Amino acid sequence: MWIALALLTAPALADDRCEEQVEEYDCEDAEEERELEVRAGAQAMWGDEGPATAARVNLSAKNDTFLQVDGRFHTNGRALGRVAAGVDVLGGGKAHLTLGAFLGTAGAWTQPRVVISPQAGGLIGVGYEGDRIGLGYQWRAGWGGGQLDDLLTENELSASWRVQDEWRLTAAYLRLNPRKDAVENALAMGVSYTF
Repeated sequence: MWIALALLTAPALADDRCEEQVEEYDCEDAEEERELEVRAGAQAMWGDEGPATAARVNLSAKNDTFLQVDGRFHTNGRALGRVAAGVDVLGGGKAHLTLGAFLGTAGAWTQPRVVISPQAGGLIGVGYEGDRIGLGYQWRAGWGGGQLDDLLTENELSASWRVQDEWRLTAAYLRLNPRKDAVENALAMGVSYTF
């Protein structure tokens, strides 16, 4: 089983204007004015090479930049980690077009030497996040060539459904190593909590 991270959102810090109760300022809107949004979660994943565990944390700033950290541990001993940064070029609306770059690595977590030298890569994503439903696609590709490049290259199609204000159900289809002869496919399901 694979476990990947779904998204959790941290609340905004209290606004000083609400403490003073300034008449011209709507204090209920202050919660919607987030300087930084933190999302994290977990999913169970099943792939061609067996189950794996994956995790993701996403930090999004009010200026539409993001920092994303994710990792995955496969039961066959393979591990993968990636740190990405980028920008949503469409701004803060419901539609998203993200462009970014990452530094990633992969190796065997069952052996003493876990990490292979890190390699750079790029990502492009499109998505929609409505009040209840979210849909997205992200393409990630390594830039260095060789085996590590193949391990870092992925296509991810994702969906989420907001069950309550704080809870979301998530699902994803991943096409791992699409440039290799033996392409791996994976399905993921999970839950996220917004706080």
